Amino acid sequence: MNRLFGVCGLAILMVCLGAGCSKQEEESKPENNPDTEGKTLTVYSLTEDGNVQFLADGFHEKYPDISVEIRYGSTEENGKTREEAINLLSAELEEGKGADLIVLDRLDAESYREKEFLVDLKDVVDQKTLEENVFSHMLEPYKDEEGQFAVPCGFSLYGITGETEAVNAFTDVDQLLDYAEEKGLPFAVNDYNLAEAANVIYLKDIPACFKEDGSVDQQNLENLFVHLEKLFALSGNSFEEDNTEYGFGDDREISSMDNAVEWIYYDKLPFVMSPYLNVNGIKAANYLASEEGLAYEYLERDGQLVYQDQMILGVTAGSDQMEAAGTFIDYVLTEGLTEKRQDLLMLPANQKILEDLLQGEQEIFTISSFGYGEEPEMIDVMGKDLTKEQSEQLTDRIKNAVKAEYTNPEIREVILQAAGEECLGEKTMEQVLGETSQEIAER
Repeated sequence: MNRLFGVCGLAILMVCLGAGCSKQEEESKPENNPDTEGKTLTVYSLTEDGNVQFLADGFHEKYPDISVEIRYGSTEENGKTREEAINLLSAELEEGKGADLIVLDRLDAESYREKEFLVDLKDVVDQKTLEENVFSHMLEPYKDEEGQFAVPCGFSLYGITGETEAVNAFTDVDQLLDYAEEKGLPFAVNDYNLAEAANVIYLKDIPACFKEDGSVDQQNLENLFVHLEKLFALSGNSFEEDNTEYGFGDDREISSMDNAVEWIYYDKLPFVMSPYLNVNGIKAANYLASEEGLAYEYLERDGQLVYQDQMILGVTAGSDQMEAAGTFIDYVLTEGLTEKRQDLLMLPANQKILEDLLQGEQEIFTISSFGYGEEPEMIDVMGKDLTKEQSEQLTDRIKNAVKAEYTNPEIREVILQAAGEECLGEKTMEQVLGETSQEIAER
């Protein structure tokens, strides 16, 4: 079997070979608008986000008369906790201050709308832009009787790449973990991969953990903890470092890897959980399936794909740069998602752009490999484009995809932190069940 590297589904940092790797970037010309000239657009993100930076850079390249200032709420440098950053943001918005545009990822978008912190986007963005450039069902969660208060620009799919038997077992968590145990091989090669594999299992199990009245179903919550405990026991580390220091918690953002490239040898592991399937991740998985005899599949619920939206943008009521904010959203939904495709760690919510990228010419990209104690090396990998039929089939499935449930970061972090404490032996199953149920009820 060739020593190619399998999709770990984590963020794939593409490096185009040679100059001029994007025709769109070559043809893009700066545009000036006298109404926005000399203005500064402030964009707020709770945590540092490479997607935001890449798009802001591209926007400023096209509109050099509009400066973009990105403000991060919680960083290592400022030392603010997530809760402190959110409280500060709310206080600023209450006073009519703060950023012009907010990235609502990891924030409660509905509560900001209820507090009238966000304006109806019809006042700042051409509705035709939204209707023609975003999957309609992805807009629905951000609509109310007063209008469209936010728009997701991208989304993630979740899945698995590996041996066909493992992929078939992906429909049931118990079967999947039993399969991994039988193989006797670790499939999470470091703590980041462990946390991301835990996130996929969390998304599969969490809907059953809540009853119709919103109360916790303790039996199903215990089942989730048992699955995470087994996952933890199966995890391994290619750098021979001790994973057990962190468990699943450590207050880290599970879905953020900055731009780190974490690929592993597909021929040494039975399967790889894939919390990230961006365009190039899908093409790499397609290559492994068509050329190397592996398989890949996506996370489903009741036969429908599960997605989680990203780059959710809202404009603040106190903004004095609404025109610039609207221009930014328009740019992201159209040109930005095309021109910056190499850098984005997400799939574009623009259906036409997605179809074009899935079928478009695949460029060679370079990845850095990490695995099994060897020195990192660089290798060029050619992904495999989807055929028109494959692309249309995937697009049709995405049109009917359902939004991941219970992705509220506070609830997820409570559960995964508790799971980590149980796995590390710091608390018993009975303790974490009781404490977690009570904490969730209080929220």
